[in-house]
Amino acid sequence: MLEHIGSGYFDLHTDLKQGNNSAWQRFILGDDYLCGMCVAGKYYNIDQSDPLDPQVSMVQDSKFLRQYFRFIRKGAVRIQANSTNAAFDPVAFINANGSYVVVVKASASGSFSVQGLPAGTYGIKYTVTVKDATTGKLIDKQAGLTTLKFKTKPLPHGRTYRWFVKACAGTRCAKSARWKFTVT
Repeated sequence: MLEHIGSGYFDLHTDLKQGNNSAWQRFILGDDYLCGMCVAGKYYNIDQSDPLDPQVSMVQDSKFLRQYFRFIRKGAVRIQANSTNAAFDPVAFINANGSYVVVVKASASGSFSVQGLPAGTYGIKYTVTVKDATTGKLIDKQAGLTTLKFKTKPLPHGRTYRWFVKACAGTRCAKSARWKFTVT
């Protein structure tokens, strides 16, 4: 099945690793519907409340899906990737141009190393997570960042937020301390 409404990066990871899928997509590229099934089936929200200034924003899960879509290219061949830690689930490919790609689905913070790849320069990506300090609710999360800047979506005033960074450099990943800030 090529299209599945409600699937996210968990399903994509499983489909690639266990099903050896060669194609995968969501229901729709983008729309302005806010129904639950519609959100789970698209990549972008399109706010058309002001027809002269429509706003396009990425659906939260798309930030994770793009790690697969951006780096695993057409013609890639899956190669074996294993982990001794169940919190880190890797899937690896050799692209048609000979470049290697490893995407690690992490269910917890921690350190891991990638071994067995040829010598070369590999990219570093990190994730910033912002949560409401009182409720713990996820407010904003950006994955796959490569720059040292991050701007959250607009935050309500009078609230306190926690934030932390998960950074990977070379073969080591680490999660920062948690910091707080208040929007006044």
